[in-house]
Amino acid sequence: NMCDDGNTPAFRPHSGRKNQLAFPGAEKFHAPYTDGRTADGIGHFETEDQWLTRLRAGIVVGFFGFNESFEGMQGLPNFRVELTAWVRHTKGQKYDGTAAPQIALVSPTAYQDLTATMNVPDGRRENGNLAAYTSVMQEVAQAEGVVFVNAFNASLGWYDQTEAPLTRDGALLNNAGYDKFSTLLID
Repeated sequence: NMCDDGNTPAFRPHSGRKNQLAFPGAEKFHAPYTDGRTADGIGHFETEDQWLTRLRAGIVVGFFGFNESFEGMQGLPNFRVELTAWVRHTKGQKYDGTAAPQIALVSPTAYQDLTATMNVPDGRRENGNLAAYTSVMQEVAQAEGVVFVNAFNASLGWYDQTEAPLTRDGALLNNAGYDKFSTLLID
């Protein structure tokens, strides 16, 4: 698991990495996340491409859409081209030394309404954004010929089928939520 909070397809904030961009050309997508500042710094930590090459990865699973959804509907066009660019970049790699990796895109889960027991948003606005970003992910996956897992729609079903919370705060899964999520991924 190489995921970190704040990662997007093009921008990977990491204090120990010299370059915060995920792939060559990603600079055209990172402005919404860095206010146009340069992404170069001082660091020694390897990039994801370097890690994946060292691990000889044959399958890459991309979990995107949640962080980006905070940009709202106006962020959708950038997300579409950013995600497409990441998929194409990744398809052009041979991390295992012989072939391009298989790629699967996994959408974010839906926001669970916990307002009956917590002082948190009800998720209506958040779920509108998450649904839109999930749709873009599905379209990109279909256009690029990669696997897509719709965790958003699946999680809406989970929330309807249980009274127990499946998230800690409406957004982040708890252990019961991860039980359902892991089964979805395995299936």
